[in-house]
Amino acid sequence: MATDTRPTPIADATPKKKSRLPLILIAAVVVLALGGGGYVFLHRSAPDPATQPGAVVALDSMTISLDGGQFLKVSVALQESKAAGKAFDTSTAQDLIISTFTGIPAKTLESAQERAKLKSELLRRIQAAYPHQILDLRYTEFVWQ
Repeated sequence: MATDTRPTPIADATPKKKSRLPLILIAAVVVLALGGGGYVFLHRSAPDPATQPGAVVALDSMTISLDGGQFLKVSVALQESKAAGKAFDTSTAQDLIISTFTGIPAKTLESAQERAKLKSELLRRIQAAYPHQILDLRYTEFVWQ
């Protein structure tokens, strides 16, 4: 029997070092993502107050003379923007409502399309009189006879 005289390999006492590259890459991605999110959060622009809805101002009911001796009773509520001031003078809006509807034929009011056209025209005129203050208008009463 022959004995093996070759030296037996000795196990390495020091384990192989694992690469830290994946850990460093993951940490870098997390730091960049958090930094980007923080930047977007801190530097986002605030919404324009002129486009954000504010209070609703209900105007008094008005009776307006139409063409041919008929009458229109109309009430309007105005949707203000947040840019509108605290003290809102409604007299100009009331004057515009009166001037828009005074003297028009009652037959015009029978058509939904014509009423919509009159409403959009009235809104345009009110928005021109109150820049960046009025977003919308709603009829709360609209009766003619």
